Amino acid sequence: MLSMTKPVAGTVPLSPGIVDDEMINGALAQVLASGRLRSAVQLRRFLSFVVEESLAGRGDKLKAYTIATRALGRSSDFDPGKDPIVRVEATRLRAALTAYYADEGRDALLRFHMLPGSYRPLVELRDALSITVVEATPQFLPPEAEPAAVAPVAALPDRTQRLALWMAGAALACSVISAGLLGYGIHVLNQHKVRDHVVSDPRGAAAETRPAPGAPALATR
Repeated sequence: MLSMTKPVAGTVPLSPGIVDDEMINGALAQVLASGRLRSAVQLRRFLSFVVEESLAGRGDKLKAYTIATRALGRSSDFDPGKDPIVRVEATRLRAALTAYYADEGRDALLRFHMLPGSYRPLVELRDALSITVVEATPQFLPPEAEPAAVAPVAALPDRTQRLALWMAGAALACSVISAGLLGYGIHVLNQHKVRDHVVSDPRGAAAETRPAPGAPALATR
């Protein structure tokens, strides 16, 4: 969590954390020391009590009985229906605060108010006083690792392309086989021609095998 200040102007119910406690206590001390409240013991106790309870987070629980028994000295059998002491002192306190801020406290940047029918004090923030606000601290997380780039997969040939490649391969194979058969056929034909020539002219074949004149004769066994 992070405590930070924000400028806020206007009137807000007094509650914990809305304004720095030191600022609240300082403003309260100035009001209590003023000529309007210095000698008014009941008003001093009234204002001090409701401010302290509000700072403690119990401002919405301020009732006539609580104020009478804990701030104004009434006993535990106090009956607000029979004893109007709290309502009377609240009216006097409202008037005293109005008079104070019209005279001695006219330059106060923080003022206390109390609306009729309520005992919870309000705080008037003038000239955009900075108040303390608690906000969540942002969490700084390391950036997520970017996924490694994936090489694009080559598109597979479609059916037409596959058929064309198969036909080209088949044509090449046929060409190779045809060339081989043609060469073999020419070789066989030449062999037959030579054999036919020898059979049809044996003298020529013998003459071809007789040594030439003057050539040394080969010994025969």
